[in-house]
Amino acid sequence: MKGSAFDILMAQQDPPPWLFVLFPIIFVGMWTFVCFVISRLGWHRFAMVYRCHQPPSGSTYGVPLVRFGPFTRYNNVVRGIPCESGIYLRNLFFFRAFHPPILIPWTSVTSIRKASGFLVSGYEIRVEDTAGTLIARFRDSAGPALQQLAPHLITAH
Repeated sequence: MKGSAFDILMAQQDPPPWLFVLFPIIFVGMWTFVCFVISRLGWHRFAMVYRCHQPPSGSTYGVPLVRFGPFTRYNNVVRGIPCESGIYLRNLFFFRAFHPPILIPWTSVTSIRKASGFLVSGYEIRVEDTAGTLIARFRDSAGPALQQLAPHLITAH
């Protein structure tokens, strides 16, 4: 009778040493490729119009959801700063490849509304213009800053 699957696995040799060098290179290459593809599904169009090279002053807030159209979502990897000029958005470090920071002016924001979802409530900022459609949901803590900077854009539920 043959050995169990565990015995067969344990009898295998150690992985070849070159695999330990090749794996990180392949992983970084795949990660970069995925970041490139995802950026082209929305972020890139906004970066072509609203790219920002210098972050504005102001408090940084978590943006648990940023959505470009029906298919591209960024969950808990974006931070935002509401400022006098508009809404500044940037990705966390590991997700920044092909995702330069953007600053969307208030004139491009169509509405801000109080929104709630499963376990998360906040302010939903909607942008519709030539770059496309973007929905960014800031955490509740950004409410006072949004109310101060853009009270004319805030609508009821």
